Amino acid sequence: MADNLEQQLGNFNSELDNINKKISDLGDVLGDTLVKNLAKSVVETRNLAKNINDTKSISTKLNQVIEDNEILITQQVTAQKNYVKALQSGNQKEIERAKIKRDQLTASLAINQLLEDQLRTLEKISKTNALISATVSDSFKKYFSIGAIFKIIIDSALRFSQISTNIGRNLGYGADNANRVATDLKDIAQSSTNVNVTLKNAAEAMNEIATATGYVAEYSADTLQTQIMLTKQFGLTAEEAAGVYKFSVLTGKASSTINKEMVGAFAATRNNLRAGVPFKATIAEAAKVSGILASNLQNNPKRIVEAVTQAKALGTSLEQTAKQGEALLNFESSIENELKAELLTGRQLNLERARAAALAGDQVALTEELVKNVGSIEEFDRMNVLQKKALAESVGLTADELARQLQNQKIALDSGKSLAQVTEEELLKTEQRQSTQEKFNASVEKLQDIIGNLVAGPLGKMLEMFADVLSSTVSLGAILGGVVAVNLMKTVNTLRQAKKLSYATAVTEIISSAFKSMGGLPVIGLALAGAAAGAGIAYLASQVSKADDIVSPGYGQRAIVSPEGTIALNNRDTIVAGTDLGGGGGMDLTPMISAINEVRTAVNNLINRPVIINMDSKQVGSSLVQASPKSA
Repeated sequence: MADNLEQQLGNFNSELDNINKKISDLGDVLGDTLVKNLAKSVVETRNLAKNINDTKSISTKLNQVIEDNEILITQQVTAQKNYVKALQSGNQKEIERAKIKRDQLTASLAINQLLEDQLRTLEKISKTNALISATVSDSFKKYFSIGAIFKIIIDSALRFSQISTNIGRNLGYGADNANRVATDLKDIAQSSTNVNVTLKNAAEAMNEIATATGYVAEYSADTLQTQIMLTKQFGLTAEEAAGVYKFSVLTGKASSTINKEMVGAFAATRNNLRAGVPFKATIAEAAKVSGILASNLQNNPKRIVEAVTQAKALGTSLEQTAKQGEALLNFESSIENELKAELLTGRQLNLERARAAALAGDQVALTEELVKNVGSIEEFDRMNVLQKKALAESVGLTADELARQLQNQKIALDSGKSLAQVTEEELLKTEQRQSTQEKFNASVEKLQDIIGNLVAGPLGKMLEMFADVLSSTVSLGAILGGVVAVNLMKTVNTLRQAKKLSYATAVTEIISSAFKSMGGLPVIGLALAGAAAGAGIAYLASQVSKADDIVSPGYGQRAIVSPEGTIALNNRDTIVAGTDLGGGGGMDLTPMISAINEVRTAVNNLINRPVIINMDSKQVGSSLVQASPKSA
């Protein structure tokens, strides 16, 4: 984005230099005054370009130049008419004056029109820059407002926990070890200068390599960063990029070193062959080479890239060349086919070196020898059907396969003539190059990652503790009990006022109703009923103060709760409480005892209620509900 703007402004200033040169060249025609005025206008325009964000001033200058040009056009028309009149008069002095005036106006108009064009360009650059700036600003507001930052932190904490959990599952680690590896990934992301290396991408890279290889490990920072670069920037698939890691393990070299060697091998081979072999496709194909093909090339990624590049340049593939080598090692049929081809084509073939290369597993030498023997597509085209078939069989192909190979070879070599030589450094930069939009998106994700990772671990542990609480039936029952208790207070007052009951009676009725209504639900109903009971008892306890013997003066804000109702006391009343005051007798607890017995019966019925298990309308089993009010 910035590079493009700088380039546009550079081109703009170059054009202003050309305008200045035109003013200088027209100095004799324009005269000193006009030269100074026009040069001043160019300087003003150049100064406007230095302050590209001042769109208003640029537009004002443009409108001024447009108005000047409209005036100059009118003046030029008049000057041309005056020049014609002077010619008709034959007065040489008048003719000369009219000619100078006309030429000056023509030159001034030409210069001003160039300035107008440049100012229009500058205005477009300025408006585009303003639009980009506004877009970027809006994007950052969207992503980094207070609410957005809070969401980033929460999301990061949850992501850290999920990544740690996945690591534990894959590596067979417990929470501590899994968190340690996840923290290592976070540190890799924070220390990397590559905007694409984030905690999320590092975890993805780890999973991609494990999936591709079938094995797990605690991968190094170099391995993960190379995997991310090859997938997120260069565009290889996860499996293709993981091939670089495989060669890293097999050779004992870092992944970044392997990638550098592969890129260098491609540059050298393509430059030498001058063929139109594609860069990305060749690296992708080489990274996937495995098994006997890789073994024949000593699992050397540099040699593998050379072999793949050469095969592509010659119109074939590494796999096809390997099949031809197998055919050549069937000595009896191969020699027979060679002699037959020599007889029919009249050409002298020499496939001994090709057989030796096939035996040694040297794919590069094998490809070269096969190409030498089959010749060019022009020679092949001049052969008859039997000759083409015989020649193809001598090199382990069908006539159709050889024809396509020669066609591809011709296209590859012809295409290469238009290509410039490439360097290893240039190709390494190509791997890392991204579009402006991709870089911007990656930068935003990187910044979000940095912000979120600052507190991801500690916050993640806190959220995990909270999740553990919510996942516990007992804890959930306590929370629900708290909610029920709040609503129970309101319900008690409503019921007491409607039926004119005491607090104790109202609470016991509600507890009994809770077990009756919710006890029919399996387990969770019992939990909710228990929560309601617990809340009710807690509420009842909060309403009853215990004392053995008290004398309490009334103060107007208290009342006595009894089965007969609530008795309010004024400030002058005195409460006297004691054991057997007035000759015995006590508080009638019959309603509460009845309610408790009712609750106990309901709970026992629920506990002993059989659970019938049906499948396709048939009973397949039964059991008793294993629960109790206490456990609920």
